[in-house]
Amino acid sequence: MERGGEMDPPITASLGAIHIVFGKLVRLLSEPGLRLHKEEMKALGVLKDGLQVLIEDYLMEPSDLEGPAFKANYWMKEVRELCYDIDDFVDELFHAAANAKIQRALQFKASPLRKKLPLFKTSQLQEKLSRFNASQLQKKLSWRQKIVDEVSSFSSCLKELIMLYKRYDLGSLERRSGWESNGTMSLTLPLAEETSQRCYLGMDKDMDKLVGLLNDGQQECKVIAIIGLCGVGKTTLAEELYQKFGFQFQCCAFLRLSRKPDMKRVLGSLFSQVRQHDPPGTGTVEVDNLSHEIKSYLNDKRYFIVIDGVWSSYIWNTINQTLPKNFYSRILITTEIDHVAQRCCVDNRKYIFKKEPFNKVESDEFFSRVHESKNAEYLKEISSEIAQLCSGLPLMMAIVACILTRLPPSTEQWNVVKKSLSSKLEGILDLIYNIIPHPLKACMLYLGIYEEDDIILKDELLSQWFAEGFIDTVDGNDEKRVALIYFDELISYGLIQPVETRFDNEVLYFRVHYMIIDSIRSKAVQHNFAIAIDNHQTDVRIADKIRRLSLRFGNANDVTTPIGLRWSQVRTLVFFGPLRCTPSIAEFRVLRVLILRLSADDDDVTYDLSEIAELLGLKYLYIDACHLNIRLPMQMRQLQYLAKLKIEARLSYVPSDIFYLPRLQQLILPSETTLPHFTEPMKSLHTLGCFDLSGSSTESIVDLGKMVNLQNLHMTCSSGQPANLKLLGSVLNKLKNMKSLILVFTGSLDDADSSIMEISSDDFSVSSPPVLLTRFEFSWRSCIFSCLPRWIKELNNLSILKIAISEMLGHDVDVLSVLPALTSLSVYIQRAPEERISFGKGGFVALKYFKLKCTVPWLKVEVDAMPNLEKLKLRFNVGLSLQRVGLHGNNLINIEHLSRLKEIYAKVESEGSVDAGSALMTGVWNDPRNPTITIQLICGFYGEMTRRMTKDDIILEENPDSITEDEVRQKDEKKQVDDHRELSSSQRVTTDAISKAFKATEEGFIELVSRQWKTDPQIATVGACCLVGAVQQKTLFIANLGNSRAVLGKVSCIGQIVAEQLSSEHIANDAWKAKGLVQVLRAIGDAYLKYPQYSREPLNKPILSANPSIVSRVLRPSDRFIIFGSAVLWEYLSNQEAVEIVKNHQASLSYVVNND
Repeated sequence: MERGGEMDPPITASLGAIHIVFGKLVRLLSEPGLRLHKEEMKALGVLKDGLQVLIEDYLMEPSDLEGPAFKANYWMKEVRELCYDIDDFVDELFHAAANAKIQRALQFKASPLRKKLPLFKTSQLQEKLSRFNASQLQKKLSWRQKIVDEVSSFSSCLKELIMLYKRYDLGSLERRSGWESNGTMSLTLPLAEETSQRCYLGMDKDMDKLVGLLNDGQQECKVIAIIGLCGVGKTTLAEELYQKFGFQFQCCAFLRLSRKPDMKRVLGSLFSQVRQHDPPGTGTVEVDNLSHEIKSYLNDKRYFIVIDGVWSSYIWNTINQTLPKNFYSRILITTEIDHVAQRCCVDNRKYIFKKEPFNKVESDEFFSRVHESKNAEYLKEISSEIAQLCSGLPLMMAIVACILTRLPPSTEQWNVVKKSLSSKLEGILDLIYNIIPHPLKACMLYLGIYEEDDIILKDELLSQWFAEGFIDTVDGNDEKRVALIYFDELISYGLIQPVETRFDNEVLYFRVHYMIIDSIRSKAVQHNFAIAIDNHQTDVRIADKIRRLSLRFGNANDVTTPIGLRWSQVRTLVFFGPLRCTPSIAEFRVLRVLILRLSADDDDVTYDLSEIAELLGLKYLYIDACHLNIRLPMQMRQLQYLAKLKIEARLSYVPSDIFYLPRLQQLILPSETTLPHFTEPMKSLHTLGCFDLSGSSTESIVDLGKMVNLQNLHMTCSSGQPANLKLLGSVLNKLKNMKSLILVFTGSLDDADSSIMEISSDDFSVSSPPVLLTRFEFSWRSCIFSCLPRWIKELNNLSILKIAISEMLGHDVDVLSVLPALTSLSVYIQRAPEERISFGKGGFVALKYFKLKCTVPWLKVEVDAMPNLEKLKLRFNVGLSLQRVGLHGNNLINIEHLSRLKEIYAKVESEGSVDAGSALMTGVWNDPRNPTITIQLICGFYGEMTRRMTKDDIILEENPDSITEDEVRQKDEKKQVDDHRELSSSQRVTTDAISKAFKATEEGFIELVSRQWKTDPQIATVGACCLVGAVQQKTLFIANLGNSRAVLGKVSCIGQIVAEQLSSEHIANDAWKAKGLVQVLRAIGDAYLKYPQYSREPLNKPILSANPSIVSRVLRPSDRFIIFGSAVLWEYLSNQEAVEIVKNHQASLSYVVNND
């Protein structure tokens, strides 16, 4: 609750609302408009004085005390609960007074006698007063007495608590000393990124193995499982694979499951990801129907689905039956349970990858940078001990490393960290809770209201913190900046895991690991801070008074709310479940935060939320029920403290007085909502979305100019309406505080071309643009400007620009290049440029992200232009581009000077074959030191096909003919039958035949050794590596013993020669090499390392074997040649260097793979 221009002190986890209550009491006693009686003022004064004594002489923070403090914790719990009750009571006084004032104003405004009041004579007034109902007076006196009695009761409780403090002798407890931290409460994202990078130690080899499992040449749909301990890094591996290879498939999805998942929500997420342009409304769709819809949609598509956290075979079966078993499709799951992994992989352990914890060397390396950064070699030993206590688990190691980085190089304090590890992760989280600043403790515990599979929008969490009063701004700090610092602190400690980040690494969405959720919830219950209940819990320990409650019932049909729950003290309510189980909202009298995610059995259902009008202290309201109709109160003026209202549902109507709420800062309504007409200026609102610009009246658009403090305006467009867009340009002249302006298309994609508004830049004239504007995004499907608006050059604070223009001229580039804050630029150019677009020297100094969509990307980036660009995305038509290359005979795209690029992505539209992509690359001039270009081709039977030409590429073979997968399967099966008929069993090359050949060779040589060994002992030390290749019916077989290598040269889809290693090597470890015994682990011969009779040293078991590694692979049209080389060759050349040399000298090859 605000106090003039200031804010109340923050609510903390252990102290609760004690400081806020004191400030409110001071304000209550000095507020003349409350009309308090003398007895009431006296009682409140006694209460304020008692609270002041308690704060100044007795208040303590239990986490600051040395050793166990059970009595102190109990005493503070009683203080905290009492102050919460006083806070609720004082708020009710404020609310009652404010509501009475509103009612008097409304009655006075509506009264027909309003204009006649000055004409009343004294006798007339006395007559009216004499009619005052005596019973009403009695009720008023009774209410005043209740106030006095309640306040007196609070004062008595305070006195008892002070006596209890003395009885427990709490003043004698020693405060914790000697604990210090460096960098607390500062922006620490670089630290979090560095720790995250250390978590990737050893991931390359894991990725190589998993890529091999994903791409082993098999056409059939395949399931790969990653199994490992909790916190070992399974999810990190799965995310890395998804990011690198998901684009290669027509459809992809990443599902995150909880231990008790809501399957309707899971399948809804799956459908929305694979079918992004037409997601279903899952609220009224049964699981079986949803499963059928997904299966039908994916039936003819290649897909890559990642399912993170499969806890039971039942869950797997439900999802698995939804997915058609299409050719070249892949499913990746993670689990901690072995039998679940076996069930998913159909008992084929070949496709189960076990993620191992870090070994000692890797663990020591992980922590070495911490003590090295502090120049404290004496910490090396304790650092190694801490590393071992983390059990090689990256999750725990990352959190511990963040703590150590903040500590001074003190053996004593590092030993505290070591000691806390005796309780594993829970001990570390306890340590974090004790050392973080008090305001941050409440923010940490608040995470317990979420579920482990929730993907949480950062801005929503911050708004909930604001509504709860957790943010400390008493020193005049900016509220949002302080909240961002809090959020970054939680990230730096590893308590929050980013899920989606922006181009500038700002976290947009995040999640919390289930182990951290469990620990936070346990501590939240201890402090009676919050409790989470789901439909699987039958025995829940519930406090007498619940302050924050999360009810998660999912889609359960047999939900039973725990008996004994009292709603009247709940400040935050989170409810996810069926509409029929929703509790009565009116019972939550003191709610500050209300979050509802609702489902229903029928589609045409209306949920009446009129009861929220009684929640006078409500500050944050979020409703997620896209499939339901929501009816809000006809009048909401009494919600004087509501700061944010966000609704994702169908609204029956928008209350007429919603724009007059005095503290409403953020109003976000469904995209189809039209902007209502309002007459009075609204000064509090700074964020408005997402009303339909095309459906709103011209009067409503003009009214926007009255929102003088509006900072963020998010609009949608369902159809073309240029008149409203022209009006918007004139309105911008009045919105001087505007920082973000967004317009997106929400109509049908089938009608998108007819809905595009083409508008002259002169018609969208802004004579006095908002100079504070940092973000301007107009979707190209919504609006195309004739040219770049001239007023953009005045936006020196513009950071993000997304715009569509008919053509881009040289002076347009000049305007954009000098914008000092421009970090992200997305441009759609409707017409093909007549001359090269050149980005000149020294321009775009702040730009990090550049996306260009046009028919022909004829562009050149000069030296020193875009010096900080990290991501480049292009989309164009390959046919027109090739024509341009042919006409001009030079490079179409010149990006050789972009030295800091990390990602280059091109989406190419082609009416021909994939070969067009190969030809296009002749028109790209890129620095070889830059990342390889990722190309997504939109063409042919398969729709979208994507290729990234890197060594990690998963190339899944595709049939070039437009035939169905069933026809492909039938054709392959028929061919295999025909091939077997043509060959007798003695003529067929099989892996078994090759194994027998190697075995016969080995046995023959060992027989020779046995005959000659007595006369020539050296023959027992003779051995050889062996590498064999054989081709039969377009199937290549490679068998290997030792360290020789077979490498295939093949042509990529962009015309480049790339290497594919076919054989696996059997190289001895460093220990064997150091002994001078062997360099390899498999070979023909070397009898003295296999049989004890030929060995001079005791030989308990064979050191070498002669069992070859054999792989088979169907030859493809893109395959060109195979290199067979011994170890000496590969000491000097990489695989890629070797195939490039061969490609340049193919004329001299004795044999080239022929696929005809």
